[in-house]
Amino acid sequence: MFCGPSEGGGEQRDHDELRILAASGVYRHLEGVRLADLGNEALLNSLRSCLAGQRHVFGPGAACLHLGRIHGKEALIHVDLPRPATELTRRMIEVLCVNLGVGFENVVLFERLGFFAYYDPLTRLPNRKRFLDRIDEEMPALASGGWIVGIIDIVRFSELNDALGHRSGDLLLVEVTQRLQLAVGADALVARVAGDAFGLCWRPGQAGAGAILDTFNAPFSVRGHAIPIRARAGFVDLAAIPGGAVELLKRANLALSHAKQAGNQHWRFFSGEMESATQNRVRLLTELRSALHQGKGLELYYQPQVASTDQTLVGCEALIRWVKASGEAISPDVFIPLAEYTGMIVDIGDWVIGEACRQIVRWDAQGLPGFRVGINISAAQFREPDFVAKTAGVIRESGVDPSRLELEITESVAMEDPLSVARQLHELKALGLRVAVDDFGCGFSSLGSLNRLPFDRVKIDRAFVRELTPETQGDCIATMIIKLAKSLGLDVIAEGVETDQQARLLREMGCAEMQGFLYARPMQAEALEKWVIRGAQLHQ
Repeated sequence: MFCGPSEGGGEQRDHDELRILAASGVYRHLEGVRLADLGNEALLNSLRSCLAGQRHVFGPGAACLHLGRIHGKEALIHVDLPRPATELTRRMIEVLCVNLGVGFENVVLFERLGFFAYYDPLTRLPNRKRFLDRIDEEMPALASGGWIVGIIDIVRFSELNDALGHRSGDLLLVEVTQRLQLAVGADALVARVAGDAFGLCWRPGQAGAGAILDTFNAPFSVRGHAIPIRARAGFVDLAAIPGGAVELLKRANLALSHAKQAGNQHWRFFSGEMESATQNRVRLLTELRSALHQGKGLELYYQPQVASTDQTLVGCEALIRWVKASGEAISPDVFIPLAEYTGMIVDIGDWVIGEACRQIVRWDAQGLPGFRVGINISAAQFREPDFVAKTAGVIRESGVDPSRLELEITESVAMEDPLSVARQLHELKALGLRVAVDDFGCGFSSLGSLNRLPFDRVKIDRAFVRELTPETQGDCIATMIIKLAKSLGLDVIAEGVETDQQARLLREMGCAEMQGFLYARPMQAEALEKWVIRGAQLHQ
């Protein structure tokens, strides 16, 4: 008769939970029975004595052999003997037990390896691999029964983990596990598919799949502290589809990414439109990367900036455009966010700076007037530790006069880390460049810090120009920005000027420079050359 293996050890209540795993002869009927339910006092005492001493026990007509204990598991064998064991018999049995003990150790080892391969040690939930395997195994039975596959992502868990400490973070995950299991019921499958993400396969009630997020309404208790957390979720109807569980999880992940875009405590169900949009984004990203690396399709357009008094050219803003080989023009509103999301915006921004510098040199060689060129700098570019060094290198290699360049950074970027931004701006100005703050006033965050940052120019956002009327002229935001900039000795330019009335009002308010469709749309370099020459002839 073979007993075990079992967790724990030492305490009688733990021993009583041991079960008979195999039995024969007169003990055959005991297979699967707990020690506490044996009903054979002599046998029970023999087994308990062996467990308590963790050694072989030889009686007058039986032997109880202890195979060993490893990782909290132990096993033993009870054998009836026809006669009392001699010393030689005992030694032979002990040699046999050593070999059996090695086998038992290997069994436990493989069991543990299997656990760590398919389960999360912290929550003891199935991991991603086991989650997918279970869904594939049960898909034929679940595919037509209203079952849902979902992924729940804890919002900003890494920040919580750092703030609470990793031990408290682990306890929080255990609490989340227990709530989710309670919410979906015993028939459901709950898994930990990533560090802060849980996979679910369950059949929601009448409240629907989204009701699972109600699990996070009440704070979680960790070491006496109430911790409020939020979550997002993506769902997909379980169906037998090509690719099986892997494809289902991919679709749930896609729905989750859309839920993340909607904000905290949101959920989304997968739809075919999501997949089409994602495929289109991937295709566009591949083509954009190819256009950048091959130098084909990307081009800079330039929108003139003029003096408000006589409309003479004072500068222009470089704006990137992308025309695919097929002739299809892709809007910057489409490909710039895509580039920012993937990080490609840094490489694109570097290309823009280099191309603008080379174009200025070409214009100088043609004898055009020395107007400045404004270049938009993305937040990702500005955060690059070698941004100033790279910019200096481009200036040096192109031979451009740095005073012809004006870098434009947004108000939000300027306010991310004012001390670091101020240092970088001073370094850029030391190279001879000028710096403008773009979209100023949209967040109102820099009104008190503007004087501490070395800007040369403030750009009034088109939104404030659009709301400008004779009735609002006296107390509108554009007026406030112009007054503030003048008090700090900064130049001002308004963008998005589209009507004569806007231009007149801005001029009366003291705005010295303007940019917008009223004067010219963005154009290619060759078209700007003609525009400049034509304007010069008109002003002769």
